[in-house]
Parts: sequence; C-alpha cells; structure tokens
Amino acid sequence: MSFYTISVMVAIVLLLNEELEKATLDRNFSEEKEFVASHYGLESPYAWEAGDIDIVFVPANYSDAVALPSIFDGLGFPFMGEVEKNDHTYLVNIGGESSGKFYIAKDISRLEAREMIFDGVLLLVSLLTLGGSLILSQVSSRRIIRPLRDLARSIKGTAVKENMPRLQTQYSDCELQAIADVFNQFLNELETFIKREQAFVNLASHELRTPIAVITGALDVLERRAQLQEKDAATLMRIRQANKEMERNVKVLLMMAQKSEEGEGRQTVSIPGLVEEVLEDLYEDYPVYTRVDLEITRKVTLSTNSVMAKMIIRNIVQNALQHTDDNIVIHITPEKIAVTDAGSGLAPELLDALSNGRELTHYRSGLNGFGLYIVSIMCSRLGWRLTAENHSDAGSTISVIYA
Repeated sequence: MSFYTISVMVAIVLLLNEELEKATLDRNFSEEKEFVASHYGLESPYAWEAGDIDIVFVPANYSDAVALPSIFDGLGFPFMGEVEKNDHTYLVNIGGESSGKFYIAKDISRLEAREMIFDGVLLLVSLLTLGGSLILSQVSSRRIIRPLRDLARSIKGTAVKENMPRLQTQYSDCELQAIADVFNQFLNELETFIKREQAFVNLASHELRTPIAVITGALDVLERRAQLQEKDAATLMRIRQANKEMERNVKVLLMMAQKSEEGEGRQTVSIPGLVEEVLEDLYEDYPVYTRVDLEITRKVTLSTNSVMAKMIIRNIVQNALQHTDDNIVIHITPEKIAVTDAGSGLAPELLDALSNGRELTHYRSGLNGFGLYIVSIMCSRLGWRLTAENHSDAGSTISVIYA
C-alpha cells in the first residue's frame, strides 16, 4: 500500500513539474516575442543572442537569406522541443505568425540539472519512506499477529481428555477475547460430552458383564445335567458361541472406555506369537488349522499393548473366517500383518475411508460386523494404521501397518 501510494504521489509530482516547466517556458517565449515587437518592430529582420537565449525574427515579406544560429540547423518548421548540442540542452520554439517567423532557442541546462537534483531527492525520499514503511509494517504486523499466534498455539496444544486446560481470555483485542471465550465454552461442552460418554460406556459394559456371567453359568449347569437331546445340544452350543462373542465385545468396550495414558501397559510382544494364540482361541469355533495359511516373512517383536494387539488380530481373523468358507491367508512382515480372504469384499465407501486414513465412525452401517469398527478404534489408540483393498477376482485384504 505504501509503494502504491508513493508511486502515485511521485507520478503526480513529476507530471505537475513538467506542466509547470512547460507553462513557464511558454510564458517566457511569449514575453520574448512581445519584447521584440515592442522595441524593434516587426518590419525588419532581428537577431539577438544572449547568454542563455537566441532569438531570430524574419518578417513575412522578407526575401533575403537570414543567417540562423547553428542550434536551428536541420530543424523543420514549425518545431517545438528539446535539442541536445555541445553538452547543452535547448528548448527550441520555431513558429510563424502573420507578421513573420520567430526562431527562439533557450538554454535550459541549468533547469535540467536542477530537475535531476529534484528527481534524485524525490527518489531518495521515496526510498526512505518505503524503507520506513517496511520496517513499521514488520514491527506492527508482528505485534498484531503475536496474540493471534499465541492463541492458535494454545488451541493447537489442547489435547482431548477429561480435564482440558482452558485458554486465558485477557486479550487487549475484543475479537481474540471472543474467540477464546467461545473456544472455552466449546471445551466445556466437549468435556461434558466425553465424561457422559465414558460414564455411559463404563456403566453399560459393567452392567452387561453380569447377565453374561449368569448366562455362562446357566449354560454350564445345563451341560452338566446331560439331559439335552441332540438338537437341544446344538442350540445350546449356538447360545454359548453367541455368549462368548458378546463377552469378547464387552471386554473390548471396557478396555476402550479406560482412557489409559500413552505408553501405559506396553510390553515387548511377538506378533507371530499373538497370531498363534488367536488361532488357538478360535480353534473351538472354527477349523483354523485347515482353513488358515500362516506366512511369516520374519519374526516381529513390538513394544505395544499386548491385550489390544491381540484383540485387533483376533477381530480381523475372526471377521475373515465368518464371511467366507474358503481358506484365508495371514501374512506377517516387519511392517504389517495382512489377512486375505476370498469373500465378497468390502463396501466401496469403507475402502475409500480406509485409503484416505479416516476413522470408521461414520461407516458403521457398512461394516462387516462389529469387529472391524472396534479394530479401527484400537489401531488409532496404538498409533497403527488400518488399510483394506478388494481383489479383482474375489475377496479382500485387510492390513494393519505397525511400522
């Protein structure tokens, strides 16, 4: 803005200076013509040469040749402009009137020198003004932006937890104070929502464990009586499997409700070892040793929460076993663990969410069961990444990247 303002100002000053110079010289020329007409008349030729001006007058009816100063050599008639000669600058005016022709040349070298000095001073003042404006703009912008930057840093450093620190609201600018007040109000509502959600999940998880334990005990009593027919025993087995699934889901919910600090519960675990434990757990429900192909590129050990890691692996493997009758492949590398099945594949919106690193909170209706949704949450808690892809022929691959 300063550059634009100064540029306009300099352009106006230079334009006015040129117009003033032109008006002054035009007036001088008119005065010289009037002087010649009043003192010497316009009937005979007249030539006058002073230190800085040359004047020649030729009457209209005069037929003899008149010697003109060299400054007028090669110039047409009429003529008005500047002429450079012998390191001097002349403003030449050659014009005709009814009484005759006037040849006037005025040396404006000193005026041009002063004009150059004026232009230099104007340029120096403009540069100093721009430099001062630049310094003031830097200082003022930093002073203006510093509170906003501090506010942004405070907002960025606010972590989502039960008791979140509030922003200080003592700002000289009412706009920043309004932003801080609104953000603190948002934190209050968010904190209330987190506490209410955690309390609900904790309550629901604990309340569900009691009826699950009652159902498990009742099933054990029915089996010990050994009075069930074959079909009743099959139905009882289905009830027991559903009860086990519910028990596992409740355990996951309870663990997710426990907002443990980062790093808590970490220990060195073997990923192949966890996979083998999961296969042993699933042996009662699925023929894992005939349907699962385990491929281990290299032994992998990680420092992580072993319970969550096992739940992640279990849910992915169980999800693959549930949604296909064919074999599945578990491939373990130092970077990831991938489970490939030959099922119907995953929904396009789910693949898009996983490929773009988005959580599956808004895609629960399109998930293949409850397990994959839980897996996405636990991967986020451990700092892992969940990806998926469908194959062109059939099936899909779900990968957990922990490297």
